[in-house]
Amino acid sequence: MFSARWKLLFATGILAAFLAPARGQEKAEVDAAAKRKTLDLLDRAKEDYRVYFKRPETPYEFWSAIKFEMDLGKFDLAALHLKLLLEKALPEDVDKDLVKIEAAEGMSAFLRLRQVRKWYDRTANETEADRAAREQFEKDAVGNVEGLIERVTKAVEKHLSDPDRIKKFIAQLGAPTPEERAFAFGQLARSRERAVPYLIEALRVNYGKPLSSRLRETMLRIGEETVPVYLEVFKAANDKDAKDVELRLTLLDIIRQRDDKRAVPYLWHLSEAKKYPVAVREKAREVLAKLLRADVSQLPPAKETLTHLAERYYQHKVPMPEGKPVQIWPWDGEALALKPLELTPSQAEEFFGLRYAREALDLEAGYVPAQVVLLSLTLERTYRPKLDQFFDQPLPPKMYELLTTIDPDLVMRTLERGMDDKQTPVILPLIHALGERGEYRAAQLKAGGHPRGVVRALYYPDRRVQFAAMIAML
Repeated sequence: MFSARWKLLFATGILAAFLAPARGQEKAEVDAAAKRKTLDLLDRAKEDYRVYFKRPETPYEFWSAIKFEMDLGKFDLAALHLKLLLEKALPEDVDKDLVKIEAAEGMSAFLRLRQVRKWYDRTANETEADRAAREQFEKDAVGNVEGLIERVTKAVEKHLSDPDRIKKFIAQLGAPTPEERAFAFGQLARSRERAVPYLIEALRVNYGKPLSSRLRETMLRIGEETVPVYLEVFKAANDKDAKDVELRLTLLDIIRQRDDKRAVPYLWHLSEAKKYPVAVREKAREVLAKLLRADVSQLPPAKETLTHLAERYYQHKVPMPEGKPVQIWPWDGEALALKPLELTPSQAEEFFGLRYAREALDLEAGYVPAQVVLLSLTLERTYRPKLDQFFDQPLPPKMYELLTTIDPDLVMRTLERGMDDKQTPVILPLIHALGERGEYRAAQLKAGGHPRGVVRALYYPDRRVQFAAMIAML
């Protein structure tokens, strides 16, 4: 056993560190303490080696040794095995075995390592050097735990995202035996949202074929976290894509059976826009009615609902996930992106707010409430980041052209709305535009003598607005 101990010391590289030249008395004492600690660990590991008959070599053996020592409360020995596991050669082969362990025991088996509060206990008559060595061992053990979890996470992600693996199991959904099909579904379910772009592609090209029904069944049974991945398919990327009937009808039916209300905002424009086939529009209205628990005849006009949605994003009333990005999987008309586009809450508000306002205007170009929201949101997002420099630089050429050529009534209406909402980034460029246009109505009082437009801005409780209004009046 003495020989085996020294072999293990050479294998871990610990002995070489102990035989290095001393770099001062303090370091020598710490090194000596670390050596004593390691020798103690190896002595205590003797019994484990007798149980295993040989010391661990494969990732499976190391993982069994780690769990064995932890079950016995020997956390220092478990830490030693963990260190040796991470130092094994051929990391790709190790990662493959770690993926198999995760598939069998789940990620929680690895996360359990974080629950260990103390990997090394304090020994009797501990010297200062012993304490320093123990703290270093503890620090290394905690770092190795995080290193293992990160490594397993990346290995599992790579495995579950492997396109060849996913495509193989999609094809296996058409296997002749129920056992093969069930196994394929189980593997696709493990990949969850990673498999959705490939499933959508398979649905698109296999419509009407035997595999189609099994693909549809898979989409219906797979986890609910997969639904947001294909919501963008409901918004056509181009006119050619808008004519695709089969894929959207299939997805609408899946959404109806899943009763997933997250699809509701995507269905309003789909239900009325003339660029979509009648069958798709009617199916979208049917699904909307079911999701909203309403009669089809009682659904409000889509332009009104879309404008309301845009308003909610403009007014920051849509809840956003805390500490997480908003994910969108872009659709190009033929395929979904394999990786999501990640937006900050502010970017998501701008993205969806502008989208819904434009969709409302697509249904009725002259719908004023949607025009006001679109213009307000555009100005707010353009000028809020550089509000303090507003008077130091002219309006951007495109913005200047927009504000000096659009309907003046829309400009004045949006200005009134901006002052009601106390949106200075909206107010300033509109006042400037009205002054540039010489719009005299903006300097007149309302019927009854109440101020409006630029006159009202003269009394607005922000000196920047008052100054802009004075310049416009002049």
